[in-house]
Amino acid sequence: MIEVSQILAVLVVLGFLWGTLLVLRSKGLAAFRGRLPRPSGHRQMEVVERLPLGTAHSLVMVRIDGQLFLVSVGPNSCSPVTPLVNTSQAGGD
Repeated sequence: MIEVSQILAVLVVLGFLWGTLLVLRSKGLAAFRGRLPRPSGHRQMEVVERLPLGTAHSLVMVRIDGQLFLVSVGPNSCSPVTPLVNTSQAGGD
């Protein structure tokens, strides 16, 4: 049977962990990385697709306010390559 002292010990440990988390967050050493809902529900920027070119380089297609951009990503840099034209908007084949 579970004793009161065991429950109390678990509560003390959980309280200690919670207090430590609060101190670390106040000093900027811990951050919540979960997904928080946006108030408007509309995202202005999203990653559409990512194509790895090697272990450290990739091409990323990004949509910003409905316009597509191709971006080159490396270990120390991120460079826009070109804006992309949607063929359905441009009347292409």
